[in-house]
Amino acid sequence: MNKVLEAQGIVKSYSNVQVVRDGHLHIYPGEFVSIVGRSGSGKSTLLYLLAGLEKADRGEIHYKGRVITGLNEEQLAVWRRDNIGIVFQNFNLIPTLTALENVSFPLYPSKMPASERRQKAMTMLEQVGLADRAHNRPHQLSGGEQQRVSIARSLVCQPSILFADEPTGNLDSDTGDRIMDLFLQLREDHQLALFIVTHDEEKVAARADRRIEMKDGRTYSDEIWEDAK
Repeated sequence: MNKVLEAQGIVKSYSNVQVVRDGHLHIYPGEFVSIVGRSGSGKSTLLYLLAGLEKADRGEIHYKGRVITGLNEEQLAVWRRDNIGIVFQNFNLIPTLTALENVSFPLYPSKMPASERRQKAMTMLEQVGLADRAHNRPHQLSGGEQQRVSIARSLVCQPSILFADEPTGNLDSDTGDRIMDLFLQLREDHQLALFIVTHDEEKVAARADRRIEMKDGRTYSDEIWEDAK
């Protein structure tokens, strides 16, 4: 099976401290990969590199065979819009916009009629069970509802990979379980690859097809992690 995303020897430093060291990993279409490790191990930085939010100092990242590490900021923005979705722990919704407007926001650079943009956003809100909250602003929604709006926004451009950085971290246990159920259902419905950074080994990482551990900025697959401890 062809890989949808692959990282080869990526390195990222801040203030001369290597946060990601010689990172190697791959993701297959439709695969759920979790990444776990202690705080400060480089998990979120790795996600930002793979998602094109940060640039690697060395190494290459390939998306469906295309090298994306050499793209400029404008090219990366277009690549992100057309190919990936991102969900953050803190939701990152625009407080002055309604749920519907937040979900519609990534569609504005594309040239489509307002009615079509609205319909696409409403369809996504329906899929995450929030059609009846379309006209509420973030402060009128619970944490779980805000995260579902964030998920709907991340999928409105029909990505092939969904990146999520601690998506259940600010939610209570029951709401976190429901969010994970939603991720897995949307993965099936949309044929998505999932790449989720998490501290929750039991309720998030345990549900993944494959787990990657990070220690001191290095990536270890399931198969070699025990030998690397």
